[in-house]
Amino acid sequence: MTVKSRRLTAWILALALAITGLTLPAAPAHAGGAVDIGDIVQGTNGDGTITAGATVYVTLASLDDAYEEDFAWLYDKGEVICTFQIGDQSVTAARKNNRFSYTTSAADVGKTLCFFTETTGNDTYYNNNTRSYTIIKGPVLSASKKTLYVGESYRLKIKDQIGDAVFTSSDPKVAGVTRGGTIKAKRKGSCVITAQTGGVKLKCKVTVLNPKLSKTRLLTYNSEKTKLQFYGGTGDITWRSSDKKVARVSVNGTVRGVKSGSCTITAVRGKYTLSCLVKVSSVTRFCKKLPDFGARFGIVSFQSEWDEYDAEWVRASYRATKSQVTEYIKLLKKKGFKYTKKKNWRGEKIYGLTEEYEIGILFKDDVAEISYYHWVDD
Repeated sequence: MTVKSRRLTAWILALALAITGLTLPAAPAHAGGAVDIGDIVQGTNGDGTITAGATVYVTLASLDDAYEEDFAWLYDKGEVICTFQIGDQSVTAARKNNRFSYTTSAADVGKTLCFFTETTGNDTYYNNNTRSYTIIKGPVLSASKKTLYVGESYRLKIKDQIGDAVFTSSDPKVAGVTRGGTIKAKRKGSCVITAQTGGVKLKCKVTVLNPKLSKTRLLTYNSEKTKLQFYGGTGDITWRSSDKKVARVSVNGTVRGVKSGSCTITAVRGKYTLSCLVKVSSVTRFCKKLPDFGARFGIVSFQSEWDEYDAEWVRASYRATKSQVTEYIKLLKKKGFKYTKKKNWRGEKIYGLTEEYEIGILFKDDVAEISYYHWVDD
């Protein structure tokens, strides 16, 4: 009997009942009956498991009897829905390309997945599918997001890989990827690297930026070292200082403060030229109230020590002349320091701004030992 003839028979029966006043017993829920139509046709492992990250698809099976014909008719009208049950959570699936789908995730690991389909109209038919699948732990990428600079590379690794892996890039002009999963940043932009293994698609969003230095501005102090990093680019790097009397830079990009003032550190790598503005302070990092001897004359200390217990003093030794020491004392007096007319146990002459801030000076054999004191009350 066709769908159309069965519906005509049902209409005639309903009219006869209305005329005679007779009634039929109430129909049970899902009056159309249970029919085993539909199954997961893609996304399982074939052993009752689904790997987390895999997308499963449900489609209709072959339709033979009358109930199934009705179900198919409603399905074609778009009146059939599919609900996935994952643990105690229910998700209504979207229909696309005549199939229903659900993408599992790491949060689903250990849960069971089953599904049922039903119609939304008055004539209710449903799929009483009792098959269930266990969601197991799937492969994981070493990074889901990655920022690279033009010229840099990064190798994606897959943990718990299932068979061979295939890597692809959504925009090879921004970042390409090798068969082994090595990403190569090419130009500024963003793209998605996809790794497919065992039916699971893993994605890593890649952002590519133009090369840059780790710092574009640097405040430093006499004798202090700071290493600049050049992110991106390829080939050797050439470092230069616009004023070596203020700050020097080594072949590996380490900047060392010398004399108070400002200069520019430039790094050249291939077609990229980047710069960092460096300012060397006239005071010590230890205490901003204490003028730095080395920064005053552009002399790098060859030895230094500090109070490792109370952090109340720092001492530095410089190759210096008597005239430089004399000039430094004049500078201290201009800044309000006064000679206390006393010497400490080391024989240093003590110049104090207050009882809290003092500087000790000891000059011998062309070596100036300068002690910077910052006394802190307990």
